[in-house]
Amino acid sequence: MNQFSLSGMSKDKKILVTLFILVMALSYLIALVNVYDKTQFTLSGTAANYAGNEEEMVFEKGFSEMIEITHPHLLGMAMMFVLLCTIFSLSSASDLLKKIVIFLSFGAIIMDLGSAWLIRYVSTQFAILMVLAGMMMGICFLFLFIVPLMDMRLSKK
Repeated sequence: MNQFSLSGMSKDKKILVTLFILVMALSYLIALVNVYDKTQFTLSGTAANYAGNEEEMVFEKGFSEMIEITHPHLLGMAMMFVLLCTIFSLSSASDLLKKIVIFLSFGAIIMDLGSAWLIRYVSTQFAILMVLAGMMMGICFLFLFIVPLMDMRLSKK
């Protein structure tokens, strides 16, 4: 059976995939800047962003705001990761690594968005879950970014 792979793609398709991955990387970096701007990458900043902080005049998010945040993020993150995971699945990485990265990528989305609701409506202690989800998502993104680019650049075609 002749299986499609990143290393076997023509140069024009490699350019297309490379540009897509680079634009996704830029998008992810801008998202990180946005998160830093709102939370300073701290647990207290993360908790305050959703549950509020009266001392700093940060107001808790209402139900409508939570929906307005969750809906586009769930859709956008799912689309970004399904496309990046599809590209990653065409790489020369082992099947086990592919399964782990794909599972953790989508698990991180659910943990990230779910933890926002837990912070807001259950306890600010769930900020640690959001930070861990963000770290897991970042690590997965590195695999989804680096492995396909290396596969395409190191191939002789």
